[in-house]
Amino acid sequence: MPSRPAGASQALEDALALGAACAADADVPRALAAYEASRKVRASGFQKGSRRVGRLSNVPGALGLWVREQMWRRMPAETSVRRLVEATAHPLADG
Repeated sequence: MPSRPAGASQALEDALALGAACAADADVPRALAAYEASRKVRASGFQKGSRRVGRLSNVPGALGLWVREQMWRRMPAETSVRRLVEATAHPLADG
């Protein structure tokens, strides 16, 4: 599961995408299919990333703490910034 802020962001993106799909096509089944197609790749990416982080976050004890600290310390700043930009970018923001 995504973190709460990421989940809230996804909910807002879903609302925008659903509204855009419904505005573009009055046929509800087609609009829903277009919405699903537009969201599937992005949502799947969040799910995969959340699963990876979740596995690391749930390693118990001192070993788990050490692994998490090492992961964050060794991540280049550029990677952190790129991931933040990717996570907050939305194609509807330009239009």
